[in-house]
Amino acid sequence: MDVNLTDELNELVRAKVSAGLYKSPSEVVRAALRLMAEQDRLSEIREEEFRKAVTKGVADLDAGRFTELADDAELRVFRDDVKARGRKRLADQPPGPA
Repeated sequence: MDVNLTDELNELVRAKVSAGLYKSPSEVVRAALRLMAEQDRLSEIREEEFRKAVTKGVADLDAGRFTELADDAELRVFRDDVKARGRKRLADQPPGPA
């Protein structure tokens, strides 16, 4: 397989090899392709989670599980409450790996 890279990408590959981060240009390309595949998998997961959230939201609307806000003031109070609960939830989580 032949691959043509722009001058900028060729320089990036050379720099990675020169810095000793990779042994060859092929290693750089393989690493880049692995990262691309991982990004694709993460995108698929996020898309599926989004679909599930939308489906749940529509079901909640259909079942009448929602709160109507009358004006901007109510929206601000609601928003601030959601932020406060989210911050508390984050603060209550155990620390992740360092």
